[in-house]
Amino acid sequence: MSVKTGVVRVGKVKKGANPYKFDICGLDNVYLLNGFKCRTTPYGNATSFEDLYGLHETIAKWLVHDKPSLSGKELRFLRKEMEMTQKELGDEMGVSEQAVALWEKGKVNVQGYADRLIRIIYNEWSGETVHLKALTDHLRAMEKKTHEDDVFFEHKKNAWKRLTAADAVLKLKKLSDLFEKSVGSEAGCPTR
Repeated sequence: MSVKTGVVRVGKVKKGANPYKFDICGLDNVYLLNGFKCRTTPYGNATSFEDLYGLHETIAKWLVHDKPSLSGKELRFLRKEMEMTQKELGDEMGVSEQAVALWEKGKVNVQGYADRLIRIIYNEWSGETVHLKALTDHLRAMEKKTHEDDVFFEHKKNAWKRLTAADAVLKLKKLSDLFEKSVGSEAGCPTR
C-alpha cells in the first residue's frame, strides 16, 4: 500500500484538481489536493488524513510567520492549536474573554498589538526561540506585502513544508493531469 503525500492549498479552488475542502480546521480557504483517503463505512463516508498534527502545525506556522495580518478565524485556529480557552488566551494577552470572542467572531478586527502578541504566544508555546525585535521587524515588512490568495504546503518524507508559488503551480498541473487520467478510480473525495 503506498502512502499518499499531501499538498495543502489555501485560497481559490481551481477546476480539475478535485480538492478536499479542509474546513474542519475552522478556516474556510484550506484545500487538500492529496494526503487524504476517503472510504465508505457502514456508518457513512469517512475521510482520514496523513499526519494531521503536522498539517495543523504547518498551517499554524504559516499563519504566524507568513500571513501579513490575522483574521478572527485564524486567531481562533491558533488558540485551539494551543488548547487554550478564550479566557486563558485573554489572560495571557491582558484582555477580557469577551475581547477574544469578538475578534474570533469577526465582530471586531484583530488589532495590530493583538495580532503580534498571539504570534509571540504561539511561538513560545511551540518551543520556538522568539527574538522579539527580529519578529516585529519581519511583521512590519510583511505589512507592506499584498495578501496572497494561495499558499501551498506539501507532505513529503513525513514532514509538511511550504512550497514556492512556481513549484505549487507545477504540482497542481501534474495533479490535475493525473486526475484527468484516473476518473472513475480512487481519484479523491468530492469537496464538501
